[in-house]
Amino acid sequence: MDTILTKQPFWQVLTAAQQQILLSAANRQRHKKGAFLTGGQECVGMVLVEQGELRVSIVSPEGREITLYRIQEGQACVLSAACVLKEITFEVQISAQKDSELTVISSGELHRVWKANPELRGFV
Repeated sequence: MDTILTKQPFWQVLTAAQQQILLSAANRQRHKKGAFLTGGQECVGMVLVEQGELRVSIVSPEGREITLYRIQEGQACVLSAACVLKEITFEVQISAQKDSELTVISSGELHRVWKANPELRGFV
């Protein structure tokens, strides 16, 4: 199966079992331009952009929104999965800048493979 997940740099170094875990955890989503994927919710997981564009931002205590970066087609947002890294304590907001199609890997399964695979940890 050729998906955006299988094209990621860490894919070839995963075991067959780890690949199956991530494929099973992959969830396709569509978001309209202007929709928020996060914002005070629990950890989303790793977001991979099939089509469209996402904007990752934080909101300062004063209420100012600061753009951290944008994610284009074919790219991954690992900050959306920051809950696998206990050292990261800030929350990001992710919004669709265009109508977008995404693959989202649930944080629980991502963490399970992340703990067992140093290459995936390096990527995240």
